[in-house]
Amino acid sequence: MEVLEAANKAQKNVIPLLPEYFPGIDEDKDLDLPLEAQARVVEIRSGSHLHGAFVLLCRKGAQMCEEDCEQALAIKQAGSELVLASIPAELFAGTDHRFDFSPDFPATSALLVHYTIKTRIPCSEEFGGEFTDKVERAQLFKIGDRRIVFYQKFTADWDSAEAGHHEARSAGFDWFKGAGGTWYLAIQSREEESFSDTDPDAPANRRTTCRGSTSLLVMSPKKTWKSLAGEAVERLQKQEPALRDLSRDDPCKD
Repeated sequence: MEVLEAANKAQKNVIPLLPEYFPGIDEDKDLDLPLEAQARVVEIRSGSHLHGAFVLLCRKGAQMCEEDCEQALAIKQAGSELVLASIPAELFAGTDHRFDFSPDFPATSALLVHYTIKTRIPCSEEFGGEFTDKVERAQLFKIGDRRIVFYQKFTADWDSAEAGHHEARSAGFDWFKGAGGTWYLAIQSREEESFSDTDPDAPANRRTTCRGSTSLLVMSPKKTWKSLAGEAVERLQKQEPALRDLSRDDPCKD
């Protein structure tokens, strides 16, 4: 990271520096490296401990999330080796990165990274937002023994309103400790859409639909993470006392 940051300060191309630290990177067909780039670095820290880093390789002047500015990497040290893994570049379109390590990080190795992205950039095309200024997002990672693995993206808060039409999405995250050292990450999501008449001389006649859902990530010791939704969540709640505290309220009720 020191080498990358020094190259950035000197406005030098960092690509020729990489093979010294990552042998074979220039031959890795799974990576789409630009010919020249500067590096943006986000350190992954909890207290004084450095777990690794997220790095974006971006050609100067390139548009975020488009050609020559879409290769983002996670770096993890495994013994004397540095190990790379590709991650979504959208994380670097974000500001105010906030790290949410799981309550028992040694057992789960789970990390949620929260951030805010502006709309009307390639990274946020799915939010379509002439009427949206920003979107709160989160990415879930597993910091394994050898590499940092991207798992899933979430929309934590998004709101778009125009005349006669309103859309909103949100997600909340809660941790539950179960039996046998198993941890559960509950994701409670809400999607709402409403329409109303815009004639100023007529009643608004507001029509709203709302969908709520709860999904679970099961993180058992020394096992692969497992995703559950719908009836599978309800069945597990009956078997796992820790999940009885999981809210049964309809997220669409005010």
